[in-house]
Amino acid sequence: MKPDERIAQARRNRRHLRQHIDEETLRILEERFQTNLPAYQLNKDANYCPIAAAIRDGQREVILYIRHQLQLAETETNLDN
Repeated sequence: MKPDERIAQARRNRRHLRQHIDEETLRILEERFQTNLPAYQLNKDANYCPIAAAIRDGQREVILYIRHQLQLAETETNLDN
């Protein structure tokens, strides 16, 4: 795929996300996956679980990625108008 085609596909993907994901959806996901909490948390034995931390970190990264893509889509829409 040529660079121009990749850019066009990325823009289409962002527009799609913007059309189908709203703040309420993100709120639900953030609440469900508790992405506002620190990745490393003590468990009941007062130890850190690196696997649980990696999972939380990955979940947080997905939310951040979606938010960033939505911001880019908004910017692109404003530039196109």
